[in-house]
Amino acid sequence: WLISWTPMLLRLFCLYALLFVSIPLASAQSGKRFALLIGNQSYTEAVGPLKNPHNDVRLVGDALRELNFTVTEIRDADYRRMDTAIKRYVMRVRRAGPNAISFVYYSGHGIANPDTKANYLVPIDVKKASNDDLWVNSFEQSQIVGRLRDRAPNATHYVVFDACRNELKVTGSAASQFKSLGSSKGFQPVQNTAGILIAYATAPGQTASDRGVGGGAYAKALAAELVRPGAEAVTMFRRVQLRVKTAIGQDPWLSIPTLPEVFLAGRKTVELDTGDRTSEQLKRLRRQLEADRRRVEQERRALEERERRRLEEETARQRALQERQARERQNRLQICQVYDVRPPDDWLALRTQPSGRRGTQLARLPRGTRLEMLGPRSGAWRKVRAFGQVGWVSWQKKRWIKC
Repeated sequence: WLISWTPMLLRLFCLYALLFVSIPLASAQSGKRFALLIGNQSYTEAVGPLKNPHNDVRLVGDALRELNFTVTEIRDADYRRMDTAIKRYVMRVRRAGPNAISFVYYSGHGIANPDTKANYLVPIDVKKASNDDLWVNSFEQSQIVGRLRDRAPNATHYVVFDACRNELKVTGSAASQFKSLGSSKGFQPVQNTAGILIAYATAPGQTASDRGVGGGAYAKALAAELVRPGAEAVTMFRRVQLRVKTAIGQDPWLSIPTLPEVFLAGRKTVELDTGDRTSEQLKRLRRQLEADRRRVEQERRALEERERRRLEEETARQRALQERQARERQNRLQICQVYDVRPPDDWLALRTQPSGRRGTQLARLPRGTRLEMLGPRSGAWRKVRAFGQVGWVSWQKKRWIKC
């Protein structure tokens, strides 16, 4: 009886094994998953409005929901709303227990204080970025990291700052502070924090792009890699770095402490059906990234072409101006020559004053000597300058000169 049932038992065992290995690791890693996503874009004109943070939050949020995260999305948060949301989020993660996984994503303006080296996230109620109010009214990044570390130390945390937009308009005394200290608008690097991976959309001291249709390049790359099975979380973030670098040349940065091994999208054990939803989303995001890369390249070429044309036009304007000025100078200067000289001298005296006054003889000019008529006159006398006699200026009767 056992012998006759053995083939069937083997088939059932194989079917169950295939079923279990095909289940994403989300079920194997039974810890609760939470995500807080903040997208700030409706800033004042004095700060610099953005166009993609809301799209970024939607893209990343959709990807995290596919991975069984409980996602909280907040758009256009002021200081108080950001503070309240982060406090509530940290409380929820702490109560979830030691196996919880936390994912915090921020898209919007961010900046580092060049004096204190502290990094800040800019709420939308900051009215301008021209003085110390920028630091007083912004949210210090260390408050987020510190609360996660101190109040939920047993969870595994991933914190992403898709910030430091080059659209931030730092002016006035704030801009002077950056210039005097030789700093830029980008974030300052942070030390590794136990249990928390911190990802930046761009390298320390650099700014990030807000370009892209339907979302920024970093958010698109992150959303695509999050749902890709088989990659441990740290490897996943490194793949995001490579995608963004290839797409737009921006160089994301990571602070990686010692973390538990987590496969957010599960271990890859079987090939995905090319027709399933995850593969379709990956294909769509890849197409969007490629379209963004082509668009950025086209914009770069168009900018170079506009600059080349501007330089050519400026060069042509300068050349035309120089030619016009030369013609005007030529028109102003009447070129003449010594004409009527008589024996026994056979030369014309160049003097410092009309001969009716006391004057010093500067030179004896033979017939044919070229002269510039400078304009001032004294009766029948004209002020002239002899070619080749630099700086020698005098008077001569007009009758001795022919023009």
